[in-house]
Amino acid sequence: MKKSIVPVLTLLVVIITIPILFIVNLKEESTIDTVLSNEYYSYLPVEAKDYIKDVYEETGTIIYTEKNKKRNVPYLNPTYVEYLTLEESEKQNVGLIPNP
Repeated sequence: MKKSIVPVLTLLVVIITIPILFIVNLKEESTIDTVLSNEYYSYLPVEAKDYIKDVYEETGTIIYTEKNKKRNVPYLNPTYVEYLTLEESEKQNVGLIPNP
């Protein structure tokens, strides 16, 4: 009887764990997507939003913009936003890449 309990318990753990992992992953995605859809980020081009999303996924930090910047806290450089929207051939002609 004890041998039949182990597979049942294992299956139960798997059945419970998979939905939890899915929900946690969904929550993380919705956090940054929610932030990027609010008014402080809505004016940004897709390239800038992708950059912010990449930084968030790597560091867990949400970058501020010109519209929601705070005193003494770095925010996304508007010149860098312009750089992100350039074609690859145009980027090669830029002498100094702006600081993000």
